[in-house]
Amino acid sequence: MVEAAARIGRAPSLHRFADPIADRRGGKIARVALARRLLTPAFYALRDPGGCRAHPPLIPRGPGALVSNR
Repeated sequence: MVEAAARIGRAPSLHRFADPIADRRGGKIARVALARRLLTPAFYALRDPGGCRAHPPLIPRGPGALVSNR
């Protein structure tokens, strides 16, 4: 996840999150904080049977088709 945070960190919304942390604590700590921010919704989406709002579970609909539960 830390490697993904290094690449995804180029997005403006994620920069607004990571830049203040990098200024206060350093770039490596900001990267780990961003990785945790990315990992948290994924954890809850996998843990809960209903997923989370950002990642609803896929339900089978017909042969070979997966559809979002939204």
